[in-house]
Amino acid sequence: MIGHRHRRHRPIDYPPPAGKTTLEQMPLGAEGEVVAIKGDRRMRRRMMEMGLLEGSRLRVSKFGPSGDPIQIKINDYFLSLRLADAANIIVRLGRHSSHDSKTQEDIES
Repeated sequence: MIGHRHRRHRPIDYPPPAGKTTLEQMPLGAEGEVVAIKGDRRMRRRMMEMGLLEGSRLRVSKFGPSGDPIQIKINDYFLSLRLADAANIIVRLGRHSSHDSKTQEDIES
């Protein structure tokens, strides 16, 4: 077929299942486990190459000045993601760290 175009499918935007949330909605200091990654194949592959695999444990460690990007600690390293990308990562909330009641400014000082 001449001029065949690959049709790109847009991901269906759906709320996460009960007991789960998206990475962008997690508060500072919250911990969780990656359950799924939404988005097209390219996006999922890029996230997996950065170490965001199903079953990986992570902790929200910092937010940028305007709230974007978000910095997480995963597999003993820090990773910064745009909130738009973090919205595609479904996380099962786990225990919260001891920093839950502290603000980002308290942690940084």
